[in-house]
Amino acid sequence: MYAFGSDLFGQPAHSLQIELALPERPGVALPAEAVSAASHVIQVKNGVWNPLHDIYHTSRQDWLVLGLNETHKVAPARIYTIQHAQKGRLYRLVTRRGRELVATENVRLLTPTGWTALKLLKRGAFIASLRHIPFRLTRSLYHHQLILLGYLLSDATALSEDKITFSARQKSHVEDFTHHIHQFEHTHVEIEGWHGREAVILTATHELPHISALIEWVDQLGLVSEKQLPKLVFTLSHTDVALLMGRLWSVCGKVVLDANKTIFFTTSTRLARQLQHLLLRFGIISKLETTRRQSRLVVSGSYYLHRFYQTFTRFLLGTVSRNLKKWYRRQRVTNGTTFLETDPIPTALLPTDDPAMSTIGDQQQYIQRRRLYQLYQRHPAIELKTIIESDIYWDRVRSTKPDPSPFRESIKLVTSDAVAVNDLIVKFGHT
Repeated sequence: MYAFGSDLFGQPAHSLQIELALPERPGVALPAEAVSAASHVIQVKNGVWNPLHDIYHTSRQDWLVLGLNETHKVAPARIYTIQHAQKGRLYRLVTRRGRELVATENVRLLTPTGWTALKLLKRGAFIASLRHIPFRLTRSLYHHQLILLGYLLSDATALSEDKITFSARQKSHVEDFTHHIHQFEHTHVEIEGWHGREAVILTATHELPHISALIEWVDQLGLVSEKQLPKLVFTLSHTDVALLMGRLWSVCGKVVLDANKTIFFTTSTRLARQLQHLLLRFGIISKLETTRRQSRLVVSGSYYLHRFYQTFTRFLLGTVSRNLKKWYRRQRVTNGTTFLETDPIPTALLPTDDPAMSTIGDQQQYIQRRRLYQLYQRHPAIELKTIIESDIYWDRVRSTKPDPSPFRESIKLVTSDAVAVNDLIVKFGHT
């Protein structure tokens, strides 16, 4: 039994218990399609967003991951076998929301007209990605661990094997950091200011002859080598994840009031991708923008920024918190309390014989979800309800190019289900 659930118009609902009716192992040859071994799938048992090479080295058979059923709802999918693929040419697909998939050209992705091979996808084509991930997990950490982890993952913190240095520019961050760091035993903290600047440097070291519990914990999480979310974060409850992300966003984020958006900055592209994935647990679609030096995760539009406000505002500190509350007060004055989704729904999905469709032009490529919802209210139809309630966000292809890395490890999967790979909906095999 696994818990999933969403209600009409994408709002989180109480968990639904879904019985797994798993098909028998198919007696088919290994498919020709392959994806990069660094591609991520979502484990149903614990919510971990795992790279395929980790799964391959753990167990090569019978994995339950998140996928999509025929009604476009999130459902468990079974991977029967995972094997290494022979070296071959791979292609890199990038979407407008910054999602990537490195795979062979014959891997198929879900489009409004059905399953389409990667090589046939043109710039601007609609492809399906996850709209939200309706997990209900219960694991928890201590609050001081979550708060410190948020600070440690930020670019304001430098980590080494025997020292942690946090550079803070806001009084609320200094007070919050020092209050919670003292809950780690044998951790010595020094505070000093930068001459001529407003920043304060906080340095945490061992309280000799003892070993700092904080530095030891950081080493166990593997944060010194690379800033990325530890796997345990994906197993945590919504409240725990929101607390961690709230502190992280407080340090490295900002709210752009006039543009209806909030932006998170980081030098770790991997961390940015992980956060983009975790935002789906709260029904928030974001855009990842990357350069050689920095990655930016952008949440924009009144609907998604309102969801961000509802989820994170009580966990934010400092300037980001004040500006987000200011944005919300402005929105209450201009738009009231109603925030509706404006993401695009391709018109190719819509039933042509429905009377509600008479108001849509023949050349119109898509319709906003909120408008489709309004049409459904005037002309109720099960087909429209299914489209509105689907767990799909229709992203668009930005580019498809040969992957420049000739030595990239790739993986073949045997599965009869549609699987969420890097949060894009992918299908393998030709059955």
